[in-house]
Amino acid sequence: QVILATNVAESSVTVPDVKYGKFLNLVILYTLFVIFSILVLGLLSRICCCSKCCCWSVEFFLSQQITIILSSLQHCPLGATVLKLKKLDMGEPKALLATALSPPSAGDIERTIVQLKELGALTTCVQTEENLHDGELTFLGTVLTQLPVDLHLGKLIVLGHVFGCLEECLIIAAALSSRNFFAVPFKKHVDAYRKKMFFAGNSRSDCIAILNAFRAWQACKEKGKLR
Repeated sequence: QVILATNVAESSVTVPDVKYGKFLNLVILYTLFVIFSILVLGLLSRICCCSKCCCWSVEFFLSQQITIILSSLQHCPLGATVLKLKKLDMGEPKALLATALSPPSAGDIERTIVQLKELGALTTCVQTEENLHDGELTFLGTVLTQLPVDLHLGKLIVLGHVFGCLEECLIIAAALSSRNFFAVPFKKHVDAYRKKMFFAGNSRSDCIAILNAFRAWQACKEKGKLR
């Protein structure tokens, strides 16, 4: 027997004599530049499970998706949440988010909608009418909902594919997702900054510095200079 249920307190079910269980846990990753969330499949502890059944989180069903999203507003980036709600086609995000147990402020929702429109993830209109608090999901927005990265880094990866420089954009996006690509020794911040600018060259760009530093490291590794 297989039991499907959510692991959210407000909509979960308690089943006696369950020994084995798995669940989807929302994990928030914080880095120096970006914040993004991913769903990680995990095992329930033995203390939470007491017949040989499996209890799977029903993230795949529409109602459970809404429950998980609305119950995780305080932990995941609001932009990603709005795009997921638009993908589920549940109506205006502002009205739907207001039904959450701990809803975000109206101002935060409005700013997020504007940022998503500037990013190109949402259109300025719903059908044919302009709407300041809503918009239609664009192709870019649909792609971004599938990428477990910050929305801006997701757009960088998509544009890298469009303009034929995907490898370079993946390197930059991966580096920006880490805490700090360049080492900054204690009390040597100025020296570390100079070395970063050396890799940036005339571009004065952190992204170009990351790319050039990675290629230099890769060249040294291929020559056997690195273990």
